[in-house]
Amino acid sequence: MRKIILFTVCLISATMAIQAQTAKWFVGFPSGYVFGGPGASLKSMMEDQGYNQPATFIFNVEYPIKTYVPPLMIMAGKQISPFGSLYILAGNSDASTVEGYNGYNAVSVSFNIIQATLGYQFTFPQSHFKLGIGPSLFIVHHELVNYIPASETTETKPGVSLMARIPFGKEKKLFGVELFFAMNVAGSVQLNDIHETYLNAEADLAGGKLSMVSAMLGLNFVFRR
Repeated sequence: MRKIILFTVCLISATMAIQAQTAKWFVGFPSGYVFGGPGASLKSMMEDQGYNQPATFIFNVEYPIKTYVPPLMIMAGKQISPFGSLYILAGNSDASTVEGYNGYNAVSVSFNIIQATLGYQFTFPQSHFKLGIGPSLFIVHHELVNYIPASETTETKPGVSLMARIPFGKEKKLFGVELFFAMNVAGSVQLNDIHETYLNAEADLAGGKLSMVSAMLGLNFVFRR
């Protein structure tokens, strides 16, 4: 994650001397790759409890495996002063399934996070770089996959979100593409102990805290005027 943040800072520095134009309103659809968060915690938890054994099907598979689902978000904002805008950011900000194998049985846990943020975006003079920050609400749902009944939990966590936008090219066209960076911070969520048996398959995993600190780096497809 440090390399991603450093890369973003370098791009921010490169935009500081470019003449910029502030949009009066914008609607964007950001997506990208998420680093950290519950997925990373689940993977580490399975490794610590021995669910990191290789398996051979048609080819060798190294566990644990994290199946990633790209975020699906919408962002909308309106300029309220020459120096900034109010914006909302909402949608599915993180989702994945982590599967582990201990040599005898497999365990698979999926989760998704619904996020709602109300923030203020700062516009910097003579720069395309925009920085936003605001309070967020996260609804986190995680469940055991392929077991009936499934162990599932939903928690709501308050937090804070930081985002940065750097447009590619001038901001004079209605449609544009931007480099998008976001970071979310909230309290950890609890994964309960898992002890399930279904059709001679057993899932046995000690629970623990799942981190809600994550970063996303990707693209924002934006309409602006």
